[in-house]
Amino acid sequence: MSHMEAILFEVPESVINIEEANQDTIEDIAPEDQDLSELIVYSRDWTVETIVSQIQKGNIDLNPKFQRRNAWSDDRRSKLIESLIVGIPVPEIVFAEDKELKKSFIVIDGKQRLLTIAGFFEPDKFNYWNDPKLKNLLLRKDLNSVTYAQLKSRASLSEDYRRFLNADIRCTVISNYASDDILYDIFYRLNTGSSPLATQELRQVLKKGAFADYLIEITNSYQLLHEVLRLRGSDPRLQDVEILLRFFCISLFPHQYKGNLKKFLDDSMAAITKNWSQCKPKVDKLYGDFNIALARLSEILTVQHIGRKFTGDKWEARFNKALFEVEIYYFCRLSDAHATIENNERFLEKFKQLCGNNPVFRSSIESTTKSLDKYETRYSLFQELVNDAYNCEIDDVPVRNR
Repeated sequence: MSHMEAILFEVPESVINIEEANQDTIEDIAPEDQDLSELIVYSRDWTVETIVSQIQKGNIDLNPKFQRRNAWSDDRRSKLIESLIVGIPVPEIVFAEDKELKKSFIVIDGKQRLLTIAGFFEPDKFNYWNDPKLKNLLLRKDLNSVTYAQLKSRASLSEDYRRFLNADIRCTVISNYASDDILYDIFYRLNTGSSPLATQELRQVLKKGAFADYLIEITNSYQLLHEVLRLRGSDPRLQDVEILLRFFCISLFPHQYKGNLKKFLDDSMAAITKNWSQCKPKVDKLYGDFNIALARLSEILTVQHIGRKFTGDKWEARFNKALFEVEIYYFCRLSDAHATIENNERFLEKFKQLCGNNPVFRSSIESTTKSLDKYETRYSLFQELVNDAYNCEIDDVPVRNR
């Protein structure tokens, strides 16, 4: 498979092995000094027919720009439809009322279930199923290979069709919330006990717009970044999107980072979205620089070692976001004239020494990496490494602990 093969795969979450210290944490997310007394939370049972109507009217935004991400298999989709037909309870769906548009809803939890239902009803509009027909059912084997159109039109299936439309799904709606931080907190609480989650999927909804769409579009096709992450295609959990967002934000707003990564990314994404026409040329150039720097790094470290620490006498397998960020940031500032074979070899040797022999640098990429002092430390030390190895005078530390 070529580096640029534009095929999307369903990738298990276990494929991505990212050092946990570099993830958004609940400390970043938890709302501070928020008065929750006015928060309104209510539940109601909506029928499938009502939910579909809300989707069709645009009151539930499923964001088709990234509906292929986090994709279920058709087997799993079929089992959900079967459960609704036979009356087996399904997990509730959690919405937040959009503060900008009353009586319209942001999906906090349950996007896959909604896309499964919408894609079964309208496969041409919601291209979510690989093949929109029921398959591998165990309780209702007679419904295998049935499409929505057949379920609706066949007289022998009229009772099944009626049950399907009238099946209830418990929906909880959150409204009158003071800030988006509350929604992030709820998002994490709903997924307590699951594998570590990135917040980018929720961020894509809360900060929706042309920039959010752009981030999805540029990562939908297979590229070198996915190979670095050891993925076979675009990431279902949007780690590829978040990595690029972090690079864009630290490049465009280097001095606005104050130690809270979630807030920095939220505010920066909102600012770029608001001024998209002015920002897009800059973002396009940064994306080009990012890929050039990644290609340079792949020639020196090889793809499988980019963003990985060198410990003892071997490379670690886990991808480290904090390390990757400084690698990309400074290799974007090198020219082809700097990247001689001799300089590249010197960089590789000094990089191994920095990882293995400098506990201050290792601490800056291993724990509580989002603090201002850790940011300044790792950028400063990596800048010194690059200047020394490539005989250049880069003077650009984006975050200062002032």
